[in-house]
Amino acid sequence: MKRFNISMSGVQKNIRQMFSVFSRKELQIKPVKNSDNFTVIYDWAATEHPEVSEKLKRANAQRYVLIYQNIDPEAAKTGLVDSGKIIADVHARYGTNPSGWGMLDYEFPFDEVFHVGPNHELFGKCAKSLIQAFHDVKQAFPNVKWTYYGFPGLSYWPGGKLWAFADKAAQQAEIEKQILGYAPVLEILDWYSPCVYDVYDLSRMNPQSQAAHLVNETEYRIARINVIREFWKRNNIAPRPILPAVSPFFTGHGNSIGNKVIPKEELIRDQIMPLITSKCDGMAIWSASDWYAKMATLPTNPNNTVQQRIRPIFQDDFFGGVEPNWTDPAVKATLHKGLGNVIADMAVYAQEEYNNSKLN
Repeated sequence: MKRFNISMSGVQKNIRQMFSVFSRKELQIKPVKNSDNFTVIYDWAATEHPEVSEKLKRANAQRYVLIYQNIDPEAAKTGLVDSGKIIADVHARYGTNPSGWGMLDYEFPFDEVFHVGPNHELFGKCAKSLIQAFHDVKQAFPNVKWTYYGFPGLSYWPGGKLWAFADKAAQQAEIEKQILGYAPVLEILDWYSPCVYDVYDLSRMNPQSQAAHLVNETEYRIARINVIREFWKRNNIAPRPILPAVSPFFTGHGNSIGNKVIPKEELIRDQIMPLITSKCDGMAIWSASDWYAKMATLPTNPNNTVQQRIRPIFQDDFFGGVEPNWTDPAVKATLHKGLGNVIADMAVYAQEEYNNSKLN
């Protein structure tokens, strides 16, 4: 294992040299100490409803700039990011001089390429393009702290076992793979947002699986955060803010029903407390709830698979199991308020748990 680590370190050095054209000075990256506060940011909430707005204010939550890859569809095919499209979208949706926190959500083919690492034929091309785009966006919007969504990753099942119960060698190999693959981009980010969503609904498990996942949910999330800190340590990088991407809704993929509201106890235990325990600087709530609400309230279309999936879920969570008239403006307002309250409640829960942790 020691020889393996030395080899990987040598490769990392070569990778840094490949991309040294973009220095930290050029990118205006300033070391940031971990905050004494817990920062909560969100992608959307129904702030037109006073109840939602008041909760967000109580949690000192603020909206972040979020740019999705769909504004740059060619990137998924070419591995090249069009920074001009990003800049135009920021101008159109957030104005000419936004501030605060910003996230660029470019996943395809980048995650696949970085999971393979430097041996992937597109590795250098993808990394250089992401770095150049980041440089361009920072120059265009210097008052925003920028990151790429979800970087780095971490397998939930290294060696085919839950993270907490996997062999140490399998865990270490996974950590090495993530650091090696994402290293060029990790070095330039202003802050980090590894995603730690809940994809497993423990209420849908047998007791034995529940017991295993109760241990794993916390250990996996802490491990994912610590990959970033290990990267800093190896590369002598001063700490920068870590605000993992979280959600008050299950995101599917595991045994959960995507977009279903997560019960409060599970939400706090599996997403909020691991972040506080590992001394993260805050959290970035993602839900895309405005888009899902739009899909649900469009005229009925049997070919709209998102609409057909999401309506029964919203019906159960926000309309007492009774199907509403989805195109009624009052129904849309009720749905927005319900979704907004779920998001704002998570922000409040996080601040309450953080404040309680300081007392202990």
